Amino acid sequence: MTMRITEQTAIVLREILKAPKGRHDVPTLCATLGMPRPTTQGIMRKLENENWLSSTRDTFRLTSVPPKRFYRFTAAGRKLAAAELKDWHFDD
Repeated sequence: MTMRITEQTAIVLREILKAPKGRHDVPTLCATLGMPRPTTQGIMRKLENENWLSSTRDTFRLTSVPPKRFYRFTAAGRKLAAAELKDWHFDD
């Protein structure tokens, strides 16, 4: 079964593809894209569940704030995202 790519998912994928080998976190993506945290978090979870992304937690924290989760493309996910976005046209 192929994952359905919504416009919001495509926007997140496009942002992550700007630094395809980088680590991405939800708060930064929300601030950059102006997208609500629950929406962005849901998209990232969906992409991870479909193995487009993998994640790690920042375990070194000096505060009581929960650790951040950082996401990266898997090799297959990077290829799938690039192929999927090839047919998308964004209004920039």
